[in-house]
Amino acid sequence: MFKRRYVALLPLCVLLAACSSTPKSSETQATTGTPSGGFLLEPQHNVMQMGGDFANNPNAQQFIDKMVNKHGFDRQQLQEILSQSKRLDYVLRLMDRQAPTTQPPAGPNGAWLRYRKQFITPDNVQNGVAFWNQYEDALNRAWQVYGVPPEIIVGIIGVETRWGRIMGKTRILDALGYGQFMPSSYKEYAVDFNGDGHINLWDPVDAIGSVANYFKAHGWVKGDTIAVPANGQAPGLANGFKTKYSLSQLAAAGLTPQQSLGNHQEASLLRLDIGTGYQYWYGLPNFYTITRYNHSTHYAMAVWQLGQAVALARVR
Repeated sequence: MFKRRYVALLPLCVLLAACSSTPKSSETQATTGTPSGGFLLEPQHNVMQMGGDFANNPNAQQFIDKMVNKHGFDRQQLQEILSQSKRLDYVLRLMDRQAPTTQPPAGPNGAWLRYRKQFITPDNVQNGVAFWNQYEDALNRAWQVYGVPPEIIVGIIGVETRWGRIMGKTRILDALGYGQFMPSSYKEYAVDFNGDGHINLWDPVDAIGSVANYFKAHGWVKGDTIAVPANGQAPGLANGFKTKYSLSQLAAAGLTPQQSLGNHQEASLLRLDIGTGYQYWYGLPNFYTITRYNHSTHYAMAVWQLGQAVALARVR
C-alpha cells in the first residue's frame, strides 16, 4: 500500500507510534505543542536541519509535511528521527522483485485455493485454538464492547502474524504488533485494553481490543452476516469487494443465494478462483469492513474462513 519512494521512511513512523502514549513530565514541559492522541502537534519554534541519508531529499520533506499537516505529528521529532534513519537499498530491491504482475490469468488457475492454503492449515488452526483459549476473556470482552466476534479478531491476528509467531523478517517494513497496525492506524484506533495505562500492540490483550475497535470504527455491524455463497455463475458481471448490485440484478445474471441474506437488498459480487471454475459469493457490508484492514477479497475471505475453522476446532 505504500509508495516505493516512502519505504525507507517507515522507521520513523514505527518509532513514533511505538512510543508511550504519555510523555514524561520533563518532556511535556520542554515542548509547546498540544498533545493529541499521544503525539505533539507542531510546536511554534524553529526546527533542526535534517542530516543523514535523507538530508536535502525532497521526498523526505514532502513526507514530513504530510505527516505534520494531515496527521498531527511533531515536525522536530520527525526531523530528529529521520536524521538517524538509514536508506537500505536492499529493501528497495526486495520490493521490486516482489512487485505483483499486472497481467491477469486467462482463466481459472486455482489462485484462491493457493492463497487459502497459506493460512488455513491444521497447525495454524490448532495454534489459533490455543490463542483463543488463552485469551478467551479478552476476546469475549472485545465482543461485548465493540460487537466484533472472537473468530474475526482471531482470524485477523492469525493471518497477520500467526498469533505473534511471525512479526516480520525485514524490520523496516514491519507494521506494529500482533495485528500489524500501520502508524496512522495506531494513532486513531489502538486502545489500552488491559488497563495498564499504556497502549502496547505487542501485548495480545491490547492488540485484541485495538483490532476490535478498528472494525467498529470502520462500520462493523454486530451479529450481521458476512457473506453468502451463491448458486450459479455470472461471468458477465464485474466482481470484487468494491462492486455493488441489487439482488434483482444478481438474480437476472443467474445467481441465487444459498441461504438468507436477511434484510439486505444489495451485495457485492465476489468471485473465487478454485481451479476447476469460479465460486461466487454475495458480499455483505461486514465483508467490506474486513477489507478495510487489507483491500483484498482473498485476504478478507481468508480471515473469515480461518476464524471459522478455529471456532469449529474449539468445539470438537
